Amino acid sequence: MPTAAAELQPRYFRDLECDAESVLQALRRDFKAESGAIRIEFRGAHAQVSVCPEDSRWWSPWLTFEVIEEEGHAHIEGRFGSKPAFFTMWMAALALSLICTFGAAIFGYSQYVAEQSPMAGIVAFGIGTVLCFALAGLPLLGQGRARTQMRKINDALEDCYRVVECEDH
Repeated sequence: MPTAAAELQPRYFRDLECDAESVLQALRRDFKAESGAIRIEFRGAHAQVSVCPEDSRWWSPWLTFEVIEEEGHAHIEGRFGSKPAFFTMWMAALALSLICTFGAAIFGYSQYVAEQSPMAGIVAFGIGTVLCFALAGLPLLGQGRARTQMRKINDALEDCYRVVECEDH
């Protein structure tokens, strides 16, 4: 389950008594039937779990995890993250605001050196700084809104794990 503390990418981990191949087979077989609003894709021992497009919002989480075999037991380790399209847009907006803030600082300094009022540069720098901090906090806001969807993903996975543990014992 995701950690309680706010992180940009909360961790997801689970240890199971059965082998990794049994876990992967159970996930491929049982996950689709139980959770219509959540989808899962596999690439070998890697899985990516996301919310279906109909229920997806900008804050909807993606879970990427790997099933690893350790001493005959399955160890699952992954991270929750934002949708790749949103992450790319967020990074572009953050980079643009940082560049504009840097440009505003240079403009304000050049006005100061030219013995003019640097007020326009100071105001632009202040706005840019506030924008940078707002953009930096946006993923944490989204994570808070995504908590119920993260819980649904976790619960669907837990149901599959229970099935594989019952088959094993």
